[in-house]
Order: sequence, then structure tokens, then C-alpha cells
Amino acid sequence: MVSLSDRQQPKGHETAADGSLSARIVINLSQIFPLHDTMPPGRQRPWRPASAIGDVLHCRFITWYPMARVFALTFAVDPEDVRRLRVLPALRYGTRGRTKTWQCHETYFDTPGRDFLARRISVRVEDVGHQRSQIVTYNGLRLGPAIEHRHWQGPVPTHDPALAAVDDAAITPLLAEAEALGGLLEPVFTARLERTERHLERTGAHITMHIDTGTLEAGSRNVPLHQLTLTLESGPTEVLLGLTHEVVLAAGLLPSARTLAARGFEFADARPPLWAKQQPLGLTGKASAEEAMILMLRSGLDQAQENAATVLENDHPEGIHQMRVGLRRTRSALRLHRKLLPPAHYAWLNGELRWITSQLGPARDMDVFEDEILAPVIERAIDQEAQAALATLHARVKRRRTRCRAAARKAVKSDRYRELVLEVGLWLARRDWRAEWGGDLPALLDKPVGTLACRLIATRHKAVHKDGSNFHALEIAERHQLRIDVKKLRYAIDFFGTLYPGKNVARYLLALEGLQDGLGYLNDVAVAQDLVQLFCRRAKDAAGTSCRLAGGMVIGWHTKAMADIEANLSADVAAFLKVKPFWNTKKHK
Repeated sequence: MVSLSDRQQPKGHETAADGSLSARIVINLSQIFPLHDTMPPGRQRPWRPASAIGDVLHCRFITWYPMARVFALTFAVDPEDVRRLRVLPALRYGTRGRTKTWQCHETYFDTPGRDFLARRISVRVEDVGHQRSQIVTYNGLRLGPAIEHRHWQGPVPTHDPALAAVDDAAITPLLAEAEALGGLLEPVFTARLERTERHLERTGAHITMHIDTGTLEAGSRNVPLHQLTLTLESGPTEVLLGLTHEVVLAAGLLPSARTLAARGFEFADARPPLWAKQQPLGLTGKASAEEAMILMLRSGLDQAQENAATVLENDHPEGIHQMRVGLRRTRSALRLHRKLLPPAHYAWLNGELRWITSQLGPARDMDVFEDEILAPVIERAIDQEAQAALATLHARVKRRRTRCRAAARKAVKSDRYRELVLEVGLWLARRDWRAEWGGDLPALLDKPVGTLACRLIATRHKAVHKDGSNFHALEIAERHQLRIDVKKLRYAIDFFGTLYPGKNVARYLLALEGLQDGLGYLNDVAVAQDLVQLFCRRAKDAAGTSCRLAGGMVIGWHTKAMADIEANLSADVAAFLKVKPFWNTKKHK
């Protein structure tokens, strides 16, 4: 193990071809040009692409502080794809210089608690020939499937990292935070690779292509690795996403949200891809309403995209749940800012988000039914006839759950979802709505976010307060609508909460959470009733009899539990009605 601060190394550098010390900084990466207008067959884009809105600056100078801020996009490929990718026209057009191939070994380090991984940081020591260097990478925002990387690279005398040499304002605070938690670094895995590198020049952009083939090694275990990485070194970001379109269409590959580091840690720790919960938004009062909208939409889409790998490769129900949460958060953010967007743009994105969410819904319903509705009844069944009936129902639930999972994976792997990820990334970066509005831009776009936040939270609070005041008289459909309104209010507070005093927000959320949990359980039972009826209708003869018996036990058990929930829910409603608003609409008028 290596202490994070036990040796102070000279500032790192990278050596250019002429022997000079140099570094690269890419700035203004959010200013891009429009991508060619491609849409999946049978669907048309409801607006024309925007015109160019600016240039991207690229500067290179001599310095002792090597940093790079780039966007990279990764494809996990099969062995048979590697040869085809090397001759793929999309990856050969615009080649600058010779294609190079070399051997490299990369050893990745982290604390025993994986504190760096949790902060989206990777630390590795790379050996290429007789040269050895340390590379620290921070994974930042996304632009569709592309991930922003901030690199710090410098030479090291041994195979151990020397993090004290890192001098980068974006990374050092996170390194210090991880150091306080973990303290010691240990080697976790090594990537032994044959790397093919090609430089592409496309419409003023410089893109580096890497094809890696080799193995990941951890202890005595190893697993093959085949990966394509496209990195935008400089130039318009749209060119990278345009090339991605070409690769997706020509090779049928799916961009991955997982870096080589993420794959390596999954392998080393012998675990499937983990699900990802939402990251703190970090919204401040200095942001405009438009900037806040972009941040919220990106946040929700990032969460959805990070969980896509979990849906494809991990049967844990949390993967589908967290991907749906990300998509619902995105739709909620979209609705919050509906007045800022042209109707055609809103209809397009809302329709696509509704589609992919609906493809995941049945699988989530089956996860909840089996794990939270059926499981407690099976655990408490002592009568043999009841156990046999529940086993019959359980077998049918498992089969349907498997089919629903397969349907969810098919949707996530579909061209339509790929196009959605790519198109939304471009749409957000280009701010296409401005070109569509023309000279009729909504005044709120450039207003401080607080102006909009108070109005939106107050509107959603009013809806929940109105129905909550008459809770006992609400019909089933009205309670369902109340649950939806509570969820919309919760998302709005999650988005805008950092604009207000933390204690007041926490007190309000505590009252809201109890209401949300109780209404959520009532909804789960309502969905379960529909599923029980479905299983009973489809089962025949003895199986039908068993399903009806088991279904009656399940619904009966939860009906009794609902009586207790109802009493708690009444108390939660009363508590919510008493809580004081933490926002001030008059202040922001």
C-alpha cells in the first residue's frame, strides 16, 4: 500500500515530439455546431437544426502543469468486431499521420473502501516501454453518451502513484477527501493491452481513436477486454457525436456509460455493474432558469444512462428502478420548464422519454410484486395447501418477470434508445430551443432561477395541499393523482432545494416523505390486484384454482396491512398540512 502524501514529486510533464514540455487545455467545449439531421426510420424531427453558434478554442503552450479536459466515448466490442473496426470507413476517413500500435500495462489503484471510485476518480500508473507515468482522471459531466474527462499526467520514478504531485483545482479537493477516508492506496487490477491509436481530423476537430485488446488481471484471475474509445482532443463536440452516429449505424454498437476503470473494478471486486443513484445537483442562485433546466435534464439523463449497463448485465431490481427514477426525474424537469421550450421540442422529448420509461415499467412492476408483495406472504404461509398454491403463483410470476426483463433490455439496446441518448446530448449542448424561438425568446430563460423556482414549487405545493385537505373523501383514482402530485413536488424540491435554507427544506421533506411512502404502498397494492387478476385469467384447470387461492391470500394479507397504513397515512397528511413553506414567492416577483 502507498500513502497518498508520503512523497513529494516534481510537477509532472508530458514531452512533445520536439522534446519540449507541453500541455493541452481544451476550453468552451459546450459551444458546438449542429449534427447532421438523422432520425430513426418512421420518425421525423419536429424542427430544423440550429445554425452554428460559436467556435471552440484550442491552445497549446509550455507549462509544468499538464491538464486536459476532453470528451471521451467508449464502446465495448466483441473480439470479432476488432478487425472490422480497424477497416471501418467511418474510422479511417480523415486519418492524420500513421496508425500506431504498441503494448502498455496500466495498474489501477484505490483505497480498500474504493473511495476514489466513489468520487469518479481513477488513479493509474502506465508502463509503455521504458517510460512510466501517473495518470489521474476525474469523470465529469456527460454530453449524451460522451463523458467529460479531466486528466492530470506526469512521470513517476516507481510503480507507485505520487498524488502529492497533482496540482489541479478540479481534482485535488476530491483527492484530499478520499485520502481522509481511505488513507492508503493499493493496486486493484492491471490492464495488459495492445493499443492501436489513430488520429482523425474531422471538420476542425481532432479525434483520437483507441482500439484496446488484451486482458484485465486481478490476482490470479483474468478476463479478456476489447474496447473502442473515441476522444475529442479539440474542436466542436458535435463532430464526436456525429462520428458516433456513423459508428452506431455502421457497426451496430452501443455506446457504454462505463469506462475501462469501471469495468476493471467490477471485475476485480467480482461484482456485476452497480446501480447509480442521483448525484447532488449543486444548483445555486447565480444560475439562470435556462442553465438550471439544462443542469436538471442532464442530471436525470446521466442517472438513466449510468444504470443502462446495470439493466443489461445485472438482474438486481435496483438497476431498472434507478434507470426509471432517472427518466422520471428528466420528465419532471422537462414539465417544470415546459414554458421555456417550443411546443414541438417539448412534445418530441417528452414522447421519447415516455416511451423508454414505459418499456421499463412492466419489469419494475414485476420486481415490486415478487419482492415486496408476494415474498412476505410466502414467508408467513404455514399451511401446506397455501404453500403449494403460492408456489404455483410464484412460478408464473418468475416467468413473467424474466420476459419483462428481456423486453426492458431489448429497449435499452434498441436503435431508438441510442438515438435518444445522442440526440438529447446535442440538443442540450446546442440549446436548439433558442434557434426555434428566434426573436421571441421567453423572458424567463435569462431570469435568475429563483424567480421560476418559487412559482413552480408553490404551484405543486398547492395541488398537494388541496387534495390533502380532503384526503378521507378521495376516491381511488383521486388518491392515485395525489401520489403523482406528491412525486412531482418531491422532484421539484430535489431540484431547487439548494436555493433555500437547508434546515427548512429538510423539515418540509421529512413531512413529505411519509406521505410519499404511504401513497406509494397503496399504489403497489393496486398494481398487484391487477396482476393477480391477469395471472388468474391466464391459468387453466388446477393451476387456475391454485392461482386464485394464492391471489386471494396475497391481496387479503395486504388489504389488512393497508388498514394500518391508512392510519399512518392520515397522520402523515395532517403533518404535511401543518408544515410551513420554505420558499418566498413575493421575494422573487
